[in-house]
Amino acid sequence: MELMNKVMANITGVTLGALFFIAGELCFSDPSIVWMKNLFVFLGLFIAASFVIRAFAQYVEIKDPNFGAISSIEERQVRSKNASNAGKARSHDIMAIVFAVMVIAFSVLKAPRELLAILLAGYVVQEGTALYFTFKEFEKLRSK
Repeated sequence: MELMNKVMANITGVTLGALFFIAGELCFSDPSIVWMKNLFVFLGLFIAASFVIRAFAQYVEIKDPNFGAISSIEERQVRSKNASNAGKARSHDIMAIVFAVMVIAFSVLKAPRELLAILLAGYVVQEGTALYFTFKEFEKLRSK
């Protein structure tokens, strides 16, 4: 049941993002409100990308039931690593919010679509690399 809830949440999130995107493309044709069109389009893409990345992370967890489980490392080393990564993890979480705020702010300021596309690409690269390197680190820890 929990798996179904996660799947439905991801489908709902991607659908919501797609609806924002479609609304932006179809509803705002007046050039005087191009900022509103950009806001809807890129916010929709941002929401959809967030849920797709979240779905990939959940897929990795389902595929590997020991994802994140570490058995052979001393507890002191684990606490040390956790302490050093806590700040990085918090700043990573804050960056997702910062990207969303930047998309909204630049849309309101009538920034060109290319700039908004670069912001969105930066967000996708940030989240994708975080997922990739997290997975690689857990693989290293399990192989020791």
